[in-house]
Amino acid sequence: MIATTKRPTRTVHPEPPPEAPRAIAMHNVHAAVQKSVAMLPRGSLLDVGAGQGAFSLWAAEQGFDVTAADVDPDFFRVPSIRCVRANLGDQWPFADAQFDVVVAVEVMEHVENHYHFLRECSRVCKPGGQIVISTPNCHSIESRINYMLTGYDDCAPRPIDHENPKYGSIYMEHIHPVPISTMELGLRMNGCEIQRLAFSRQRKMSCFLLPLVYPLIWWRTYRRMILSERNAKLRERNRRIMKLLLNPRLLTGRVAVYTCRKIGCAA
Repeated sequence: MIATTKRPTRTVHPEPPPEAPRAIAMHNVHAAVQKSVAMLPRGSLLDVGAGQGAFSLWAAEQGFDVTAADVDPDFFRVPSIRCVRANLGDQWPFADAQFDVVVAVEVMEHVENHYHFLRECSRVCKPGGQIVISTPNCHSIESRINYMLTGYDDCAPRPIDHENPKYGSIYMEHIHPVPISTMELGLRMNGCEIQRLAFSRQRKMSCFLLPLVYPLIWWRTYRRMILSERNAKLRERNRRIMKLLLNPRLLTGRVAVYTCRKIGCAA
């Protein structure tokens, strides 16, 4: 009888699953944006400044037809979704009125030209479509106090080190905080209006200070926007804007989530 040796079996190890995309934003921001977008009708959605694709993946799982756009598509980690290279400072590589929903999660504070950014959001959005933008809220009471005392608000709380190799690009920093006056005007000039405001969380110190400073904020705002405006039509418009400015949640919120509707053509 010939002795035989048993050939050792080779263990085949499956390839590890691809790393899940990481949400590059402060805590609770993606949850707040997701809550706002979940209420919208399903359709085509553009994720602007998509990063690794965490929001794109969530939106696709919710039934949206997602297209992602980022300055560096190689950073995007969701193979099932197309990511288009887009320099947000130039015209975006999409047709007019192409998308039902346009979403930008923590992007606008990184761009040089807010009005160009909002103009492009409006251009690629269909009439009647929705634009959802999140950005750090520089109107909280704490942020206002910091700006009064230091000259820097909470969006960019200290001088930016533009040569720091840790970030690789100055545009990874919050180079351009977004006041609600800029957001409202930029949207209005491009045929859009703010419909809802949500926030990632409320700040404890701002909530504590709100009853103390709200009467002063209300009076100063009313005096500048209503009493000082002699044009009746503009005064009525200012009343609508004043409701946004005096929203207690705006005065206490950390990151703002704007849900906007495109209602017409650019002015």
